[in-house]
Amino acid sequence: DPEDDSLFYAEGMTFKRRDGRWDLQAIYDNFTSPTYTLLKSKKEGQRVGSAPERALRSHGKLFLARDRHWANAKIWYGVMGHDQVLHSYAALGSYKAIHFHFKQRPPQWNGDPDAFTFLWVDRDRDGEMQWEELQFLKASYKVMLWSSRLGNDLDFYFVLNDGEIYKLAAAWQGGWPTYELEQRQLITTFPKGSRLVALAPLPGKRLLVNSDPLTCLDETTGKTLWTYPNPLPSNTHDSQLPEPGQIQHTLNIEGSVEVPGFGDVFLLNGNKGLRYLFSVDGLYLGQLFRDVRLAAPLSIETVEPGQDLAGYSLMDEAFNGSFERGVDGKVRFSGGKNQHSIYLVDGLDSLLRFAREVSFSKEDWEQAVAAQGERQSRELNARLESEPVIARLAAPLTLSGNEKSWGGVPERKVGVDGQPSFSYRLALDEKHFYGAFEVTDPSPFVNTGDDWKMLFKSGDSINVELGRTTSSAVAVGDIRLLIAPFQGKPTAVIYRYRTGNPGETPLAFGSPVGRVEIDRVEKLAEAEIKVKTIRKGYFLEFKIPRAAIPALAVTPESVYGDVGVIFSDESGRINRYNLFRYSQVKGVTADVPSEIRLSPKYWHEYKIEKR
Repeated sequence: DPEDDSLFYAEGMTFKRRDGRWDLQAIYDNFTSPTYTLLKSKKEGQRVGSAPERALRSHGKLFLARDRHWANAKIWYGVMGHDQVLHSYAALGSYKAIHFHFKQRPPQWNGDPDAFTFLWVDRDRDGEMQWEELQFLKASYKVMLWSSRLGNDLDFYFVLNDGEIYKLAAAWQGGWPTYELEQRQLITTFPKGSRLVALAPLPGKRLLVNSDPLTCLDETTGKTLWTYPNPLPSNTHDSQLPEPGQIQHTLNIEGSVEVPGFGDVFLLNGNKGLRYLFSVDGLYLGQLFRDVRLAAPLSIETVEPGQDLAGYSLMDEAFNGSFERGVDGKVRFSGGKNQHSIYLVDGLDSLLRFAREVSFSKEDWEQAVAAQGERQSRELNARLESEPVIARLAAPLTLSGNEKSWGGVPERKVGVDGQPSFSYRLALDEKHFYGAFEVTDPSPFVNTGDDWKMLFKSGDSINVELGRTTSSAVAVGDIRLLIAPFQGKPTAVIYRYRTGNPGETPLAFGSPVGRVEIDRVEKLAEAEIKVKTIRKGYFLEFKIPRAAIPALAVTPESVYGDVGVIFSDESGRINRYNLFRYSQVKGVTADVPSEIRLSPKYWHEYKIEKR
């Protein structure tokens, strides 16, 4: 709570801190209100959804806003009543989100609810939406992936017609905010098709647009004040490990604080378990927490007040935090993946601005451009490889634990030097399929999982996906071969996604947001595997019968597939980083179905060549 550090709002509940512990004080979810249920739900007939949580105080009232969640078709807020229950007050969004609630239709109705934007203000203060309280625009409301934050004065910011960014300021009458759609202010227009992920007002009449690049606007003039490279907006997962100063997978801001003598600082959510600190005039200041691919997850059983947690990661998909300076002057961040935690943020008051003259000549510019070109060329070359092949051998290959015995098989590299990466070789002879992987990994080949079917979640593993063709759908015979330590022994597991046998009882891999069914999962007892620890990681080679892989049961000219390595945390308890050569959707480490799902549309052709 911005005015009371002992109050915390989460998931429809109010918590009060007393004597060092947090107790449930009230449930503010308004279960009996049809309007509250309508606004909270995502679709018709649904009675569940995320409650407003972000606390805003103004004119002696406490408002809670739902303005920071994923794919919001509406932004709305309520006012806390004396009964400690939240009463809906105002909402703005796509008419599609509420059209089923009314028999009436707006002026110029054309049968398409997506073509209209609505505004509702509870003018009679009964907490319920009446048709007469609604205002409409015949314009399409853009549903952004990470929403648009209300201003601290309860001003709305939103996008119409795919690129027009507007502000609708609150006019306060008798201590209550009111709005008129006709009074909306056009800030600027982005080109149609621009990737606008989120909007967030910043101090000083600034508006942050999460796009590529990250863009800060003067909300009065619409002029761009500054930009910052942001090639991966939104909660995607696949990326190279970042260099210092690079931001990735950005969502929305989580608040701003004033730092005396320096200015305002805001916190931007990064989907890899960390947060980015910026000044409102565009200076990158650093980060809170660490990338989930590079640090232990903040999933520890016991913590003590004052414990330093900067070296941990919040883990990916830790959404919807808050960043505030309390009435006691301390800066706090609240957030977490599977828990609500409150952290003190120290050190911001040490920020200091200083003036220095910098000369930048034409020669400096030419040198910088040349250096940039060389760097981009190196990065491109690091990502390119020759066409992948599977070597067809005239004689069987003996697994020796020595990479030199693979000299006749072409090697392909994946990743960038200095980061977790790997090289691989694939081959076959008349009866067997072979593979050799050399992996750069500071915690080589550790996996403490106790379920062999779930080893892709619990630590290191080698992965090979193969099928007869590339397709948007999984075909009969498509498989994933996984090799990982299990109970102290290298183990091969094959996932047969579609066997073509109607008598199979599929195995389901599920989460709250998805489900994948696999016809059969089995260990390959006949697999031969050798693993050797080397200076920079480990070397693994395997040999399995070709008959185990339908695409290789006969000798085709080529097959389709992908290769990947999953990297664990130091203890081998969880997967931290997934690196596949071709798949664009394998970077996720926070959702079981996404991680086990086969995506043959990303597969590449592997030619089978005699050696």
